[in-house]
Amino acid sequence: MARVFWVVGLSITPAMFLGSIILCIAALITHRHLNLTGWAFLLIGIYAVKFTFERLRAAIKYGDPTKDLGSPS
Repeated sequence: MARVFWVVGLSITPAMFLGSIILCIAALITHRHLNLTGWAFLLIGIYAVKFTFERLRAAIKYGDPTKDLGSPS
């Protein structure tokens, strides 16, 4: 059951970050520039999508990714 929660939770996160990346790219196209905050938001969003996608793949393949962080089972 914990595996299902991890997969569902980690599936929502990349979708939200992808939406913010699309908005930043749309602003870049329409305004032909981004300020420092826009560039930072765009780069952090790209990194966050990559990171959460890798965690999602691990959760699907191996189960709960925090299983080794708690007390031994």
